Amino acid sequence: MPPSSDTSDSISTRLVDLFARLCNGERLRVNELAKEYGVSIRTLQRDITRLTYLPLRKDSDASGLYYTLESYAFSGHHFKDIKQFAKVSGIDSLYPKLDSEFITDLLNPNVNKAYLVRAQTKANISYEDFQSISIAILEHICIGCMYHDKPRILKPYKLLHNAGIWYLLAEDNHKLKSFSLSKIENLKLLDNKHFKPKQELLNLIAHKSTQWISQEPKRVTLRIKAEAREYFSRKEFLPNVKILREEESEEENNITGSPAKSNHENNLAKNTHTQNNPAKNNLIQNNLIQNNLIIEVQIAHDDELLPLVRAWIPYIEIIAPKELKEKLLKTLQEYIKTTKADA
Repeated sequence: MPPSSDTSDSISTRLVDLFARLCNGERLRVNELAKEYGVSIRTLQRDITRLTYLPLRKDSDASGLYYTLESYAFSGHHFKDIKQFAKVSGIDSLYPKLDSEFITDLLNPNVNKAYLVRAQTKANISYEDFQSISIAILEHICIGCMYHDKPRILKPYKLLHNAGIWYLLAEDNHKLKSFSLSKIENLKLLDNKHFKPKQELLNLIAHKSTQWISQEPKRVTLRIKAEAREYFSRKEFLPNVKILREEESEEENNITGSPAKSNHENNLAKNTHTQNNPAKNNLIQNNLIQNNLIIEVQIAHDDELLPLVRAWIPYIEIIAPKELKEKLLKTLQEYIKTTKADA
């Protein structure tokens, strides 16, 4: 049942008054304010929780626990606060450096007109839900919701933003999973149901940069063709990359001879070919002909990798496991079959 108008007005009045007191530099003491407003300590504590978007400082003295605003909230934000915001927002590596001099330039309209940064898609999520989940994470409160038409009780760990989409990383039936925030419905905090975060899950989250989470990652061996190595060196396309070895590309095999030949035969073939082809000799001397790269990655879900491989065909090849390679081939065969049928 939704709160009555009188109840909503009372909450709003208290929140406005609490905000005004904080801005005036007052210390908010829960026990005293609960008596003053004529509400329970639990209700007043919930009011304080609703103000956690403010830079609140929790402290204590001889009279007990109290809340105040952080000192910087009264004097404007400093460069260190802007840096912290950039780090939390995931844009700290967007610029070549982020010191006070460069931040000053970014804030200067006469200078920042030289830059153009394309914004990602705006998150299609409720601010109220975002705040509620944030509170649940900080206070270790379970949440109830509907997800894919299924009721769930989740233990929320972290809100994660990746590629323009917000995800909730939460424990569901003893497994850590990711949930798209825009698909979560009928969200409610279960105030009477708390949980203790598991350190192993916190460690797992700390070492992941994407929404794909698994306590049993799958190892995949890939071949990156020589032509694509430069592109993959520019950006971290793949998760948890381990270089296994290099192998000669087909182009270089055409110069050096078949890999089955002896080293002497390969060297002889290379010398003979390059003597007759000075331009190709320059390429070899300057290492512009690169080898293929054999790498291993660890993925939490097949869909963490397959879209990337499909986008980079024929420059990425799945070597192992066999079932993942067959899954990709089946998808491609179905696509070709559908395309031919529509032609």
